[in-house]
Amino acid sequence: MLALLVYVDWRTMPQSNKNDMWDLVKAKFGIEARAKKWVLSTIATDWRNYKCRLKRSFYSIYKTDDVRLKNCLEGVPFEHWKVLVAFCSSKERKKVNRGNIEETSQADMFLLTHEHKNGELDEESMRILMVEVNVPQLLFEE
Repeated sequence: MLALLVYVDWRTMPQSNKNDMWDLVKAKFGIEARAKKWVLSTIATDWRNYKCRLKRSFYSIYKTDDVRLKNCLEGVPFEHWKVLVAFCSSKERKKVNRGNIEETSQADMFLLTHEHKNGELDEESMRILMVEVNVPQLLFEE
């Protein structure tokens, strides 16, 4: 198993695992090297969706972690399930849950999806945030 469930976020998955996944896909389907970024992006999306399905089908239906741990899906290593259950129950998970619209304002969601890795916004994103999302410019002045 290369896409381990013990990682909270795709970005924390070791590059060696990602390279192994790419090598497996490339060998099986004969895909050209220029498709690597797209292939890994697709794998990342499917990995995240799989974790969501596990949570919905085997985590959320039970009330306590003890019961959840006793109901690990066949094929999922128990050690991975333990880590996933602990994370889903943690306060950290509630912070990471960006899909919860009730806890995330439109402005915050925009920032989460438009900020560059260095935490800055380009001019067009700043304009959209101020005009369309209606965030006052005063918030951005130092």
